[in-house]
Amino acid sequence: MKNIIIFGYGIAGIQAHEWLREQEEYHFCGFADNSPYKQGHYVCGKKIINMDELIALNKELDVHVIIGVRRWWELADQCKEQGIKVEGVFYNGRLQSDEHMEFARLDLSKEIKLYAGDIMDEFHLNEENLFGLSITKSDQKHIFHNIMNAYPLPDECIAGYEAEEVLEYIPRERQKFVLDEIYRILKTGSRCRITLPDFNSPCLKRRIMTDEEGNPLFDPGGGGNYGKDGIENGEVYFPTYEDFSKILSQTSFSSVEWLCYHTKDGQLHKKYIDTNNAYNRRVSNETDEDVFCIVVDCYK
Repeated sequence: MKNIIIFGYGIAGIQAHEWLREQEEYHFCGFADNSPYKQGHYVCGKKIINMDELIALNKELDVHVIIGVRRWWELADQCKEQGIKVEGVFYNGRLQSDEHMEFARLDLSKEIKLYAGDIMDEFHLNEENLFGLSITKSDQKHIFHNIMNAYPLPDECIAGYEAEEVLEYIPRERQKFVLDEIYRILKTGSRCRITLPDFNSPCLKRRIMTDEEGNPLFDPGGGGNYGKDGIENGEVYFPTYEDFSKILSQTSFSSVEWLCYHTKDGQLHKKYIDTNNAYNRRVSNETDEDVFCIVVDCYK
């Protein structure tokens, strides 16, 4: 029978505790938590312990940890560094593997591709050598990474990159850095496909809030809220063909192909979009109705 400490006294931890009651192979030894406001209090008569106490307990009892915290991958790595066995991670109502991808584990001898953001479609989930870059999770298909930061990767090591409606959440003044970092890690001859909301499109013009001069201030469709300090947790950049062209001209990308965009007067320019190697779920090749995205391929 394995001695179990549940790390994380929260919703997932309580769910794991209820689940454990039905598992004959486990013996519940208590909770651990990083919050000093929870440590030292009791659940089921057992004191909530901190990491140092967990390390000491492991030397005496040989415990296994079930993790029930949001950024579980960081805690899993910390436990393993201290010689504490991780039994798994409890989320979505079940015990799951703590295996997760990170840059150091990428096999760069293969044709690795990166996808900016959480992967939401089967096409990308089923592509073996493609990995998402997420600011909310890390698992076997996602690396925890904010694309506003540099990549801990060598030059020319990635075979492809996709940014599908992600760059609009990055301030305009950071766009050049983000794009130049993508250029740096791309192999020569490879492609970065960028999809952005198109604020020249009639569809978005109908819903966006502007100032008196027509400058965009807030798009409810981009998430977040608008308050006294402006936008919170939503789109902060409102791309148009004219403006994003200027940004691209300042980056290291010298070869670009515009696949879809509206001009300032609302005229749509659209080519056939090959989705075999860079799937796009925002723009259909079948219709020009209600197109609201910019799609551009940038080549190194």
